[in-house]
This record gives sequence, structure tokens and C-alpha cells, in this order.
Amino acid sequence: MTSLLCKVTYELKPMVSLLLTPSVTPLDLIISAQGLVRTHPQFARWKLSSNLPKQTLTLRHALDPKASCTAKIHGPKVELAASPSATGILKPLISYLIGTGLVGSVIETKPQPQKDAAPVAAKKPARFASNLEAVQAAAAEFRGFLIIHDNALKVAAESDFADPDFTYDALMALADVALRERHFGIKGTRQAFLAKKGFHYAAGSSGCTLNKLQKDYTVYHEGNPVVIGGHISKGVKARRLLRIYFSWLPESKAFLVGHVGEHLPTETHVH
Repeated sequence: MTSLLCKVTYELKPMVSLLLTPSVTPLDLIISAQGLVRTHPQFARWKLSSNLPKQTLTLRHALDPKASCTAKIHGPKVELAASPSATGILKPLISYLIGTGLVGSVIETKPQPQKDAAPVAAKKPARFASNLEAVQAAAAEFRGFLIIHDNALKVAAESDFADPDFTYDALMALADVALRERHFGIKGTRQAFLAKKGFHYAAGSSGCTLNKLQKDYTVYHEGNPVVIGGHISKGVKARRLLRIYFSWLPESKAFLVGHVGEHLPTETHVH
């Protein structure tokens, strides 16, 4: 790991902006940071926490509650903000990120913003033009934590769901669950965790529905049938309705997403 720490010669300030290497995702950055904290002696007393939906990760010193460093991803940029007692880890952290090829360069340094500065609220533009585009983006960015089945892509292409940004955010929340299950564990239930993020999650469909309509709720993964009974739901009709059906794969600790579109039929409703 030491060989990946290259020499950093620029002047550091409390906030530094870095340029991500093309194709690097927030998930790549989180996983790499986990490796750094676990293996590099300079970070032995630092604890890492991450929030995939908000695209942030935070380092905190185990013995100094005032020492912290936060990385926030904004598109192609990563903004590192360190407390005064944590500026010492900025150089080795940035050197590591450059040495592993995750970031290409430091693009600017700027002073820490004043705490009393009121943020300017701005409406975010839509990120995705279609449901399919949102699912394809999630498949690429959360690989390893989400396995997007071909059937999910087919259904997404046929869907005219009016809020594809919701689709992406819901899939990102699922990837966050898988990330935590794999590395940190989840406090409480998945349902409670996703509810805090604004998503309605049902762990499974009714036994009567699955028995009667087993074919509709079954996809094949690596030659084996998998029932996709768990689902995230939004809306009840027309272009406001979305159902994301999936199953947890304990062996790979990932979610197999088999359907992203209209409601699947139930025992009492054909839909």
C-alpha cells in the first residue's frame, strides 16, 4: 500500500477539490477508502463511514472527536473538507487517491465556507430522460451490489414512469443496503433503513400470489430460478406508478433486480 502514496507538493487548505478519473464511481471511491483505512498504518486509528445515496464518506479519528475529514462527490469532482486537527491526513489521502488512479489531479483549493453562510436553494434538473436510462446508469455505477437482470431492462424500456430520477435513487438506496450488509451491517431492519430514505419496501409478496403466479415472479440467474418477491413501490396508477422487484442473493451479498416498471399481477388484480 505504501508504494501507492505519491509525493504531494501543492499547498493544502481546509477544503480541496479533486477531479475524478473518468468512469470512476462513488462506489469505487468508498471501496478504495475502506482498503486504505484497513491496511495503511497512518490511518490505523481512523474510522470510516459512508453514505452512498448522498455520495459522501467521512473519516473520524477514534481518539479525537474534533478530527474529521469528509469527501463529497459532485459530478466529476470530489470535495475534501478537513477540520483543523485533521489536515495532516489530507496529503496521504490525496496521494493515495492519485496513486490508485481514482483521481487525476487537484483542480483547486479554497477556504472553508463560513458556518453562518446560508445555502442557496436551487431546483435540481432531471438527471435521466427515461426509466431505462436510470436503470442502465444504476447497473453501471452499482455493479457488484446490484445485479440488473435482462428482464428488468426489458420492462424498464417499456415503462413510461414519469420520475426516472426516483428509479435511480431507489436503486441507489438498495445498493447502499447491500454495501452496508457486506461491510458494516445494518442497524434495525431493511424496511426501516429504506423508510428513513423515503422508500416503501415490502420484504415479499403474499404466499397466495406467489403460488398462483409463480411464473410472473420468477427470473433465472446463473441457470437457477429466483423469486423476486421483495419490492419497492411508488404510486398506484398510470405514469406515477413504479414497482421494483428484487431478491437478496446471500452468496454474493447483492440484490438481483428482476423487474422495474408496472405492478406485477397479484392474486386479486391482473394490473
